[in-house]
Amino acid sequence: MPRAALLTTRILISFLFLAALLAPPALAQDAATGAIQGSVLDPAGGLIAQASIVAVNSATGARYSTTSNAEGHFALELLPPGDYIARAVADKMSPQETPTLHVDVGAATELDFHLTIAGLEETLTVSGAPSPRMLPPAPFKVLFSIPQAA
Repeated sequence: MPRAALLTTRILISFLFLAALLAPPALAQDAATGAIQGSVLDPAGGLIAQASIVAVNSATGARYSTTSNAEGHFALELLPPGDYIARAVADKMSPQETPTLHVDVGAATELDFHLTIAGLEETLTVSGAPSPRMLPPAPFKVLFSIPQAA
């Protein structure tokens, strides 16, 4: 194979390899959509896997949802442009809701959720009959007399 043809083949292969590497981000949105992407973190900065993320389009009420992956990252792709409110929920963590965020055509809005540990919950179940000490007192009557004046 001539040297010039070999060089052309190498350049073509390098170009195709580079195009393949850049293709996934380009597929995340098209010419009419955008994306919201980021991470879900705990108070120590650790990434939270399997968190549920929901974004609601403020104008239409359309809901888009996903789950954070094993590394705590998420992406909501192919979102129509507009304003959204997003919420993240994870087990044993307090949910977090964002203020309004804007999604632009062809862009990915970065969003990191910082969840806090949920407060302790306590449930008390009472069953059976109340003890005599817990019964309300019986009604009583007060009897008194007023002497009559002569």
